[in-house]
Amino acid sequence: MARTDRMRAFGYREEFVYCQDIDLWSRMSREVALANLPEFLIRYRLGGDSHRDPKLARDLKSRIARAQLGDLGIDPSPEELLGHHLLRNLSGQRPDAAFIAWARDWLERLVARNAASGRHPEPEFREAAAERWFRLLLAAGPAHWSATAPRGFAAAIPSIAAQLAHTGARFVAATARSLLR
Repeated sequence: MARTDRMRAFGYREEFVYCQDIDLWSRMSREVALANLPEFLIRYRLGGDSHRDPKLARDLKSRIARAQLGDLGIDPSPEELLGHHLLRNLSGQRPDAAFIAWARDWLERLVARNAASGRHPEPEFREAAAERWFRLLLAAGPAHWSATAPRGFAAAIPSIAAQLAHTGARFVAATARSLLR
């Protein structure tokens, strides 16, 4: 939800035939304070032409991610950008120990760059990074739950557990402390 005049000022870019919304919110966030509502108001469904060209969709998302990382002062290598994408979409993945170690270092780097740049509000940015770490460990499975969490993430555990419990993952609250040490 937004004021019509603000939406029109930014508008959708025609070259973003996929992920127009992600591009729009990313660009708006540079000038306008944004927030997520804690409850779902709609359900998103893929259908029709939504993702006909996965390579184009991936390339457009890479452009957006590269710009967002640039806002933090990070010029990611192609490998870092790929890892960033994998970390954002964990569905169907079973991350291994090497990816978990890389992700820990990457999340620490993102949090440190955000702290230095002041680009995104804290503690929300750190909590979002900690939630990603938490979801990564859930995707990796119990064998990796003893992985060392990125520095400074322990304080975010109660907030993450509450958020995930609110969205239907009630088992999270009981296991959060053992997963993020």
